[in-house]
Amino acid sequence: MGRHAEAIAEMKKALELDPLSSPLNNYMGMTYLLAGDYQKSVQQLQHTIDLDPTFPLAHFFLASALTEIGKYGEAIEQVQRGALLSGESPEQASAVTAEFLSAFRTGGPNGYWQKNLQATLREQEHGGAGTLDLATAYARVGDKEKSLEWLQKAYEERNGDITLVNSYPDYKCLHGDPRFSALVEAYGIARLAMRGKNHFSGLPTLFISSNLAGILRGSGACLRAKSTQL
Repeated sequence: MGRHAEAIAEMKKALELDPLSSPLNNYMGMTYLLAGDYQKSVQQLQHTIDLDPTFPLAHFFLASALTEIGKYGEAIEQVQRGALLSGESPEQASAVTAEFLSAFRTGGPNGYWQKNLQATLREQEHGGAGTLDLATAYARVGDKEKSLEWLQKAYEERNGDITLVNSYPDYKCLHGDPRFSALVEAYGIARLAMRGKNHFSGLPTLFISSNLAGILRGSGACLRAKSTQL
């Protein structure tokens, strides 16, 4: 985990072979995001959308990158576009967009993430939110104890997405916590066991950060499932 320069180099090689591939360009943008280069991520994902405006994942990934540079309004707009392209009804997509815009305008970034947590908990009641979704939602509002609790459960479930948790920007509040470091080490061991099972054209599988899970589930878009099917 954390070998971002190597991952970027490998993705560039793949793009040289197929520069017009929407999935490859999308993954390039996510690779920059996981590496912490948010500006390059935004640029790359916008390029992906320019290549194919109808590719929904690019809008979702761009939304994730935009939140990292504080452009929440634009992020919500991209989520709405992705949801519509994924088949969500205009009425439902608009309703969810209005809900999150209101939360952001009222409470700023914290209001946005509090709304995301509320949506995730609401979805949990209906069996739709997974352990990592909950860990992420709690981390985004700064609740370390709850986040670690759900991360432990994700590890116990051998949730495939946990292998990149140290790179996800969602968990910045946990960096430096020895309990998180211990989990990351355990995830590394688990990843060795899963190596070869999850891959994309010989490159490490990149899962979209689940920080927009509340919005996406609220709009009915199964983003995580779509990303792993590419």
